[in-house]
Amino acid sequence: IQNKYCDSNAVYQLQPTNNGGVLNVYHMGLAFVELPGYFFGDLFARFSESPRDGFSKPYHIAFLLNALIFLIAGMVYLRKLLKLFFADKSSGFILLLLYLGSNLYVTFTQQYDLTHLYIFTLNAAFLYFFFQYTNSKKRKQLIISAAILGLTVCIRPTQVLWGIIPLVILLKNNSSNLKTWLNLLWFPLFGLLWNVPQLIYWYTIGGQLFIPNLHTEEIIIIDPNTIDFLFSYKKGWLIYSPLFFLIVFGFIYLYKHNRRNFWAIFGFTILYIYIMSSWECWWYAASFGSRVMVDIYPLLAILIGYAFLISRTLVYR
Repeated sequence: IQNKYCDSNAVYQLQPTNNGGVLNVYHMGLAFVELPGYFFGDLFARFSESPRDGFSKPYHIAFLLNALIFLIAGMVYLRKLLKLFFADKSSGFILLLLYLGSNLYVTFTQQYDLTHLYIFTLNAAFLYFFFQYTNSKKRKQLIISAAILGLTVCIRPTQVLWGIIPLVILLKNNSSNLKTWLNLLWFPLFGLLWNVPQLIYWYTIGGQLFIPNLHTEEIIIIDPNTIDFLFSYKKGWLIYSPLFFLIVFGFIYLYKHNRRNFWAIFGFTILYIYIMSSWECWWYAASFGSRVMVDIYPLLAILIGYAFLISRTLVYR
């Protein structure tokens, strides 16, 4: 199949294990969100007499439609998220600015086969339901947000860093409340449940219950490439998406008006940039700018909105 569709490129995704097995280096969460496309692609292949190998034309078309649905859903949830903080027209302005003024457009139109489109959408939905919960205190919203975040952890394990936001926000004013601690347990619970199939896969094929990394590169915390990650002409995030210099003013506004959310969002953003820049392949192969930053754009969009509030350009909700 690889030779037929990929011009004999090396199958780097599969790595041998010590017990003689062969494991996929990537987590299976992406397969979960692509499953609807595969299902309908397989259905069309069955009736069109195309090869049922997962890569023929029906699968390809269904995969593209599945990605398009996630793209639209991402924009819908980002708008719903922004409307929790800003007026409707202001939310639309931020969304348009983000899509045209960053590497979001390139990532979505040229690299829809990667995880970032899906994680962007799921992160927007996670934040929407979480902040809905902080406003309404309805547990259903919290559970939905925890379930979505758990799925993203199964796609990309570094998504666990998002746990900082509910941890800080929920504990800031209610650290001695048992109910608050019980509510926080939803997040690791769903993170574990979504990863049960992954653990079974590792144990069955690799002989170990937990295999942290099968890539040739690693995260080296003591030797980050933060300056290159942010400012390099090779892939520097702020060089190719200077729009995000505005988040500095967003943090200033948030610090003055909501210290609880400030520490949660500031702490997460700094740690995320540090961890992402600590990956040995800090430029993350083929991309325009830093594609891993696309994952957290729903959160940074809120900061961009706050930055404009300093000059009263936008209308605060």
